[in-house]
Amino acid sequence: MTTNAATESVLGELHNKIAKVMTKALDNFEAAQDAYDPLQEGSILPEPNASLLSVITKFLNENKITCAADESEAVSELEARLAGKRTGRRARRQVGNVVHMDPFAE
Repeated sequence: MTTNAATESVLGELHNKIAKVMTKALDNFEAAQDAYDPLQEGSILPEPNASLLSVITKFLNENKITCAADESEAVSELEARLAGKRTGRRARRQVGNVVHMDPFAE
């Protein structure tokens, strides 16, 4: 009986190529953003492709790729912004001295 299973080296090569394609796509997006000139008439700020970002995020997650926030300025900044949003959300949920009543309490 023959199998069509790929060897570990072939799968490793495929994995490496996928990572390179994703890196190249992000590099191209970053270059387009760097080339953006708001003073040029008709110039549109490039937006990231949500599908691509989702696939990249899933790829990183499935490969258990993480980073330490204190080692990356961009991640640290993002972490601070998210913390600020969480704080703002909590503050909006609280309304002064309002006490929520349980309609079923005796």
